[in-house]
Amino acid sequence: MLFFAILGPVFYGVLGFIFTAIACLVYNLLAGWIGGIEVELDDSHGQAQGYGASGYPASY
Repeated sequence: MLFFAILGPVFYGVLGFIFTAIACLVYNLLAGWIGGIEVELDDSHGQAQGYGASGYPASY
């Protein structure tokens, strides 16, 4: 049982690494083919309220 307690997490980590690498490869191939995912960030909400870089109001 101690054998499985030691090798179980190692085996799980190795398999997790391998399947994550395969998933990244598949994503990169598909993203190159269909254009990937585009994220648009808008910071106008914070500026319109008068918040500074710290996230607190300018008068704080």
